[in-house]
Order: sequence, then structure tokens, then C-alpha cells
Amino acid sequence: MELHMRTVIILSVMSSSVTLDIKENLKTTEGGSITLPDPVMERGFLIYGWKIIAIMKHREIDIWEEIFRNRLLWNNSTGLFTLTDLQKNYSGIYQIDSRRGNIFTFSYKLTVYECVQQPAVKASAVSADSCTLVCLVEKGDETTLLWYRGEERVNQSSSDLSLSLTLHKQDFSSTFKCVAANPAEEKFVSVNVTVSCDLDSSGGSKALSWMFLVPMVLTLVTIILFVSVKNEEK
Repeated sequence: MELHMRTVIILSVMSSSVTLDIKENLKTTEGGSITLPDPVMERGFLIYGWKIIAIMKHREIDIWEEIFRNRLLWNNSTGLFTLTDLQKNYSGIYQIDSRRGNIFTFSYKLTVYECVQQPAVKASAVSADSCTLVCLVEKGDETTLLWYRGEERVNQSSSDLSLSLTLHKQDFSSTFKCVAANPAEEKFVSVNVTVSCDLDSSGGSKALSWMFLVPMVLTLVTIILFVSVKNEEK
């Protein structure tokens, strides 16, 4: 009897939504949730692909697909469905079929993305007049990397897992941030150029300062030792 009922309902739904008109593209990340924006208050169906996953009747929900049993919620005040704990394999077309007066079917395309990784920044090619900063993530499904100076975007890459930005001395006092983003979310790290490039208070490289300072110190020590030896010989 239940199989016959399902068959009748599926044929009815298919006949009312042969041509899918996507009302809205929905996006979230793995482990996240999404609320479908159109309500079912009295009677209707929630469909995933061509499979009915839940039926509403007499203001009670009957979940037909086991994998959605702990992932699907219905708010009896708003009539809205919420999908929770979503993974990438739950991407696809969802339809709300409201059996109230005329039949209204709303279709949504849901895409579940990987969570965006927190980007990291390291410095390379540091000199007295320039510093190259590299923003990187270990992996990124459809992740775009972007460099910003203040609110201005200055560099972007959508294919690589790292993105370089070369700064010159006039840039050292500016504020920069690196952003890792996909269509569902973004994360960023702010950059202190003085710290990242290991600059001194005047904007010069501490590393380069030490490169010049060490030979000077060694030379001075050698002179002092030489003078001491000569004084002892006397």
C-alpha cells in the first residue's frame, strides 16, 4: 500500500514539475545547514532529485528517506524546512511541492563546498627596499586567494594554492590582508608588514642589518685582541 502511495505521489509531482525553474541557488559548507525559503504549512512534499524525502500532512512531517532522518527539521510555526549537517554529496536539486490550492513547486539548487582553510602568510626575498609575501593554503576546493591593501583588492588567484605579493618600501606602512574564499564562505589573515618581513623601526631589514653588523663586530673584536697581544708583548 505504501509503495503504491509513493508511486502515485511521485508521478503527481513529476507531472507538475517536468521543467525545473530554479528559483534560487543556495550555498553552504560541509557540516553547515540551510533553510529552504518557501514554507509548507498543511500538505506538501520535500523532494531531492526525483526522490521524495519527506511528506507533510495535517501539520506533521513524515520523513521517508533514512539518511535525512537526523538531518531534516520542520518548523511548525514558519513551515520552513532546514537541512543540517550537510556534506558535499548532498548537493543537488531540492523541490518544495506545496499542495495548497493550486500546486506550487519551488526548485532550489544547493551546492555544499569544503570549508575554507585559514590562510597563512610567509615572507621571502626580503631586501632593504622590497619584501615578497606569500599567502597559502594547503588545499582548497574552488578556493580563491586574494590580497587586499586596506579595502582595495590588489592581487587574485583562483587556481593555485599560493599567491605572492611584492611590496616596495613605500608599501611597508600600508595595511594588508590575505583572503581565502569560495562561493560559500571566506577567511582572512591580517598582515603586519614590519613583523612578517622582519623589518626594523626605520623600515630596513633586521636580517640585512645583522649581515652588516656581524662582520663589523668581528673586525672590532679582532682589533681589540691584536692590541691586547701587542701590549702584553711589551
